[in-house]
Amino acid sequence: MLLTASVLRCEFFALWRRILLAWDYGHRDIVCETDNVDVFLAVQSHSSVSGAADSNLIIKIHDLIWRNWNVEVKLIQREANGVADAMAKVAARSQLSQVEWTEPW
Repeated sequence: MLLTASVLRCEFFALWRRILLAWDYGHRDIVCETDNVDVFLAVQSHSSVSGAADSNLIIKIHDLIWRNWNVEVKLIQREANGVADAMAKVAARSQLSQVEWTEPW
């Protein structure tokens, strides 16, 4: 159960961070993709499906989405997210607090 909760927290954090970066860079029409059904449903239903621990992140995501811009969150198949999963594994193995790629993988 603890592992599932931490995975969900990471997924929520990643979505929030992507949306925040898009806003900070001035993009005003974006599509965010996730392969996590719980994250997608929480964002679409404007509620928390994973418990109180993630409620603050979900509120932050909603606050960003409700700004004056167009944000669409789409659910994609896990197989379609292979590159992102591979990049996340590389980042996790590097044991750095942040990894940034300067060109497409």
